[in-house]
Amino acid sequence: MPAPEDGREPLDLNHVKRVLEAALLSTPEPLTVRQLKNLFAGELDVESLRKVLEELKEEWTERP
Repeated sequence: MPAPEDGREPLDLNHVKRVLEAALLSTPEPLTVRQLKNLFAGELDVESLRKVLEELKEEWTERP
């Protein structure tokens, strides 16, 4: 994920993963990519979001 141009630190993808996991597990309705992206105030690009979602999918598949 590229560094933000405004001098902010890039997002930690482990933190992103935990936030997404919490959001997905706490809502009764499916969330759109746009809704998930909005959780990060535009700091997360769609490619990174999809990468983290794929990682979560793999982790959840491995859970008993």
